[in-house]
Amino acid sequence: MKFKFFPLTVACLLLTPVAADAAADKTHQQMLAEIRMLQEQQAQLQQMVRGLAETLKVMTAAIDEQTAANRKGFADQQLLGDCLADGVRILCEKAAETNGRL
Repeated sequence: MKFKFFPLTVACLLLTPVAADAAADKTHQQMLAEIRMLQEQQAQLQQMVRGLAETLKVMTAAIDEQTAANRKGFADQQLLGDCLADGVRILCEKAAETNGRL
C-alpha cells in the first residue's frame, strides 16, 4: 500500500518548489507593476508641482502689480487730500482777512 502513495508523494514534492517559484514570480511581477504605477504617479505629481509653480509665479506677478496700483492710488489720494487741505487753509486765511477788513 505504501508503494501506491509513493509516486503521488514524489509528484507533490516535485511540484511544490515549482508552485512556490511561480508564486514568487507572480509576487515579483506584481511588485514591479506597482513600482511602475508609483513611478507614473510620481511623474504626474512632478508635472502638477511644475504647473503649480508656474501658476504661483503668475499669481505673484499679478499680486505685485495690484499692490503697486494700490500704492499709487493711496499716494494719489494723499496728494489730493494735501491739496484740499492747502485750499481750505488758504480759504480760511482769506476769510479771516476779509473779516478783519469788515
